[in-house]
Amino acid sequence: MHSSYELTVEETVYVHRAQNTLDDLKAALFGDNKRDKIDTQKFRCDLIRYLISAHRPALSIDALGYALQVAECDGITLRDYGAKHGVSHERVRQIVHAVQKRFHLPPRSDEKPRSC
Repeated sequence: MHSSYELTVEETVYVHRAQNTLDDLKAALFGDNKRDKIDTQKFRCDLIRYLISAHRPALSIDALGYALQVAECDGITLRDYGAKHGVSHERVRQIVHAVQKRFHLPPRSDEKPRSC
């Protein structure tokens, strides 16, 4: 499949990090049996479809990272992401909510992880 939108190096790195994070999440949730590998493959395909269809892949990846609390220790806020991508923090919040719904992720906890 060829897309008219080509990812920059930075976006490609974000995609790779997001994929690794989601693989770790799926492994923790579903284990390693054959059925779980099928679920993981379906999950990967859904992630790829999500990123390919995104109007702004970098914003979508940041929203995914925020929903997964990947950058939690860095103290990055919705306002920071909004400023980075030229949208309001409310728009970023809406995208994060859509990501949580699409990937069946739990709501974010506002508490910092103990590892910070």
